[in-house]
Parts: sequence; C-alpha cells; structure tokens
Amino acid sequence: LVLSIYVGPVSLANYSISQNYETIYSNITAPLSNVLFPSFSKLIITEDQHKISLIYNYANFYMSLFVFPLTFGILLLSNHMVVILYGTTFLYASGFINLIILKYFLIGAGSLANTKLIQSQGDTKYLLTLELMGIFKYILLTPIIIYDLNAFLFIDFILSIPLTIYVFYWIYEKYGITNDWNNILKLFISSLLTTLIVQNCLSILNLTSNYSLFIGFILYILFYMIILPLIGAIKDEHLDYLEVNLKGLGLIVLLFNYPIGIIRYIISQISRTKCDDESI
Repeated sequence: LVLSIYVGPVSLANYSISQNYETIYSNITAPLSNVLFPSFSKLIITEDQHKISLIYNYANFYMSLFVFPLTFGILLLSNHMVVILYGTTFLYASGFINLIILKYFLIGAGSLANTKLIQSQGDTKYLLTLELMGIFKYILLTPIIIYDLNAFLFIDFILSIPLTIYVFYWIYEKYGITNDWNNILKLFISSLLTTLIVQNCLSILNLTSNYSLFIGFILYILFYMIILPLIGAIKDEHLDYLEVNLKGLGLIVLLFNYPIGIIRYIISQISRTKCDDESI
C-alpha cells in the first residue's frame, strides 16, 4: 500500500518483476525449513544440546553451500536474466533484484535455522520481540520510500545485519550453541572467488546476454566445484551426508552425482599430494 502511494509506476513495475526471482530461493530454503522444525522439536536443549548443535551446524553449512553461490550468481547475471526474459522493458529490475536478494546472505549464514531453533524450544516470547523489532524497523524506514526505493532496500539490509548478529548471540547465551563460522566463511570466500573469476571471464568474452547467461552459469558451477575443495570448504563427510539426504529426492539426485564425483576426486588428489609432501 505504501509503495503504491509513494513509488512511481515505472519503479513499482520494475520492483514487482524483481520479486519474482525470490521463488528461486524458495525452492532451496523451503525443503530445509520444513525439515528443521520437526528435527529440532524432537529434542530438548537441556538434554540434547550436542545433537541440536550438530543439526544446527549441518543445516547452516548446506544452506550456505547453496545460497551463497546462488546469491552471488544472481548478482552477477541478473542483468542478463532480465534482458532475456523481458527485453529492455524493465531496465531497472536487475538493480532491484540485486538489492532484494542481499538478505539471503544472512539466510545463508544461518538466520533461517535460528528462527526454527527458537520456535522448536518454545521461546515464542522472544520471537514476538523480534517481530516487533522488525515492524518498528519498517516504520522508521517508511519515510525513505518517499525519496528512494533503492535506498530503502539497501538500508533495510544494513539494519538487518546487527539484528541477525544479536540473534546469533542470544542463541549462544541461551542454548550454548554457536555457528561454525570457519566453515561459513570458507563457503562465502569460495562463492566470492568464483564470482570474481566468472565476472572476468565474461568481461573478456564480451558476449550477448543469451550466451553470457548460459556460459556464465556453466563456468560458475565448474569453478565453484574446483574452489570448494581447494580452500578446504568442503570435505568427504559433507558429501556423504549430502548424498544420504539427496536420495529422498528421486531422480534429482542424478543431477548431483557428477558434481559430487568431481569434488571427491579433487579432495582425493589434494589428500594424496599432502601425503606425498609429508613422506618427503
């Protein structure tokens, strides 16, 4: 309602188009979100802290594994995606897309698992407090929409960072559980390095949007698979757990067999090189 009053029709149309891209994330986050709550709710923090911590860290790891590269990839290729789907009709949509998806960096870091963990342990009063803080944040930001929707989206993301950090701190103080930030950081760096490499490749090739999107997508997957094991962001145990959980997805598991095989091969070569160096 506020947007329809203060935002012009051109910006509003471009913003509406940009929101469609959030469905890409729902296909990744929804299955994990549906599994997390029942997994956490079966356990009591005072009796099963270690089990909850394992589920929490594994959930955040796999969320980061997929959400970080997806977010960086869309930031890199959003303009080509918009041009292919809508031509030059919505010139500003890619800018809105890039601002809207910034929040998924926080989801990739673990904010989704935070909410499910708190819900499962019955701390609904704290969740209500967070909801009220979020409403208050939007009330403060509403006047900014009048001047610039882009500024509103960016400031909204910036203000969400300290709120998310506070939730991580609250979970640590309340439940004694913390994120494996070393793994999360490695996954973030892997995605960032992949993005920079692919960006340079596309700049050199200077292709049309159709070819840039296709080749950029292929290069992104290839370089991401290579960089992940090279910097130690993924291990055999992560792949084992991933394969077990993918079996329930039917034929979709076939799409992951080849990438998993490549990553396993790189990990084995790195391990063999280390053993050779130690023997010398």
